[in-house]
Amino acid sequence: MAVLQHACTAPLARALRSRAAASIATSPPVRLPRADSRVLLGLSEPELRQLALDFGQQSYRGKQLHDLLYKTKVKEIQDFSHLPQAFRESLREAGWRVGRSPVHHVVSAADGTLKILIKLEDNRLIETVGIPVEDGNGSFRLTACVSSQDVQIGQRMMTISTVGVPNTIKMLATHKLQSTLAVSLHAPNQKLRETIVPSAKSYPLNALIDDCKHYFSETRRRVTFEYTLLAGINDGVEHAAELAELIHTCGRGYHVNLIPFNPIEGSEYRRPYKKAVLAFMATLESKKITVSVRQTRGLDASAACGQLRNAHQKSPLVEVEPSAALPQLSPS
Repeated sequence: MAVLQHACTAPLARALRSRAAASIATSPPVRLPRADSRVLLGLSEPELRQLALDFGQQSYRGKQLHDLLYKTKVKEIQDFSHLPQAFRESLREAGWRVGRSPVHHVVSAADGTLKILIKLEDNRLIETVGIPVEDGNGSFRLTACVSSQDVQIGQRMMTISTVGVPNTIKMLATHKLQSTLAVSLHAPNQKLRETIVPSAKSYPLNALIDDCKHYFSETRRRVTFEYTLLAGINDGVEHAAELAELIHTCGRGYHVNLIPFNPIEGSEYRRPYKKAVLAFMATLESKKITVSVRQTRGLDASAACGQLRNAHQKSPLVEVEPSAALPQLSPS
């Protein structure tokens, strides 16, 4: 759980921008955050070195800060024992903080799946799931699904998941990241998709598919189409045949991941029978589509995306008083 707790803080988008900038220039410009956003977690080593210089310290203190944040994973500035006390006090007086968010709630399932809610400063909750997976040789690895994460993860180890936001996939492709793109499709045609994914009305399916083809063309990284199977809605063999026809328009480099629906209290949708799942999969395979079925984990821990958060955040958010403007750093 400690691994997950420390992997849910710095925004992924910020990490991607940092990596993209590093690939464009040998010495990217260092940009420290605005004075009203002084969070250490998420800053790169060059940014932390610059921060040390701004406080009258030697540059190597920034490297020490980087190690304390991302290797030792220290939670509070006062615990930065490798740094001079005067430097620590100056950071705190200037309003800097580490920025690790506390764990709000944890639920475990019988299969070892952990669902963790992280509480942000504005009282919003984000969730993460840790799924232990046996590799067939008796050893286990941990798959972590997180809303945001530290930057110390290789691009090829990350999957960027999206329901599809107009113009963003093409923009993402320009960075030529080495991450897999996962698109939540859930339907083989526009009409049905609009009934399942309300935002689909602003992003026609043909435009979404074109953008996915562009992403693969620019990055040569596989695109996965996530397809949640809903009993009696989109799980028929006729839907599978239509989906196969759609995927064939993309060419190669694509994969379909079938996800049997996780039951949610009060939902109108139902989980399909195993027979329907296997028939859907067989139809895709018969049409030469690469397909897999996601193993269902954590049913008794509300482990599907958003379930635990929704259960804990049904009431309106508590307003948080905006913090007073922090003083500007004096230049070194």
